Amino acid sequence: MFNLTCDDAGTLRHLALTAHAVILAPLAPVPGHETGALVPLPVAGLARMQTHYSLVTLAGRTLSPAATAYSRLVTELMSPAKQPPGR
Repeated sequence: MFNLTCDDAGTLRHLALTAHAVILAPLAPVPGHETGALVPLPVAGLARMQTHYSLVTLAGRTLSPAATAYSRLVTELMSPAKQPPGR
């Protein structure tokens, strides 16, 4: 048995698919890998797990069109209506 820390979702997905490993990763899909080959495992107490995110900008500056679009996307994806049941 071994432990691995990695911040790349694609690498974690590859590990889970090729090494018969269990990974702890967000439910958000890895772009280009929506094959459904991985399934969530029920974990007791996971519904209470939380993560907090912040979007930080410079005071008095206008966001670029790309930053504005990204901010809207993050806000939409993180809305309670988009969250899986039990979260």
